[in-house]
Amino acid sequence: MLLFHTEERRHSMLTCVVDLYSDDLDANADAVSLDRAHLDRSGYYALVRTDINNHNHLKDCQLDFFGGLRWRDEEHVPSDPP
Repeated sequence: MLLFHTEERRHSMLTCVVDLYSDDLDANADAVSLDRAHLDRSGYYALVRTDINNHNHLKDCQLDFFGGLRWRDEEHVPSDPP
């Protein structure tokens, strides 16, 4: 994919961060396990952003991604970073 973007002289690439976690938090106190990494079962999805200044038309190449550990525990994550 990097070679394709380089050859096409693209200036950006759409990416998504996926949360991985350990299956055994007692054995891995930092919740990281390179040998037994697991994805969040609840899944991931994306919604297209709308432009409120343009009659809510869909924005080109703009997505809001949801899912993972933050989505599942978002009520425990402060909205404004310290």
